[in-house]
Amino acid sequence: MLPPPHRVLIIDDNVVAAQAVAEHLNEQGVFAICVNNGNAALRLAPFFKAHVVLVDINMPAKDGFSVIHALKALPGGSSAIYIALTPEHAGTYCLREEPVFEHFLQFPYSLKQILESVMGSRLTIDSAPGEGTTVRMSLPSSSSHKD
Repeated sequence: MLPPPHRVLIIDDNVVAAQAVAEHLNEQGVFAICVNNGNAALRLAPFFKAHVVLVDINMPAKDGFSVIHALKALPGGSSAIYIALTPEHAGTYCLREEPVFEHFLQFPYSLKQILESVMGSRLTIDSAPGEGTTVRMSLPSSSSHKD
């Protein structure tokens, strides 16, 4: 029996970019969905139970910091891995407040950077010239997420 796919929630007001990332992650065997604002993410989170959350820090209405704090306050929310997406340097945010995310990606980022950040040390990327990319993932056995 195969393990359940890794669940990734993408929160970004750039709908086209978020959908492109979700589509590619889904093609690689990751169960990824996207929403375009923090309020939608907060409504979905209790049902989706993401393992990894990609969050655009610079969103209108509810910025990424507010969204991350609210998601972490939900039951099970503190066990997810939060990855910040932004055009600004990480140092700016470290000075602003305590770090609330585990990883940071600065625009422009590559798909490989997203996959590596999403899966961390649990990701193996195999690619051969002229062939597609294969992504293998494994969840830690002590994962607190239940399906």
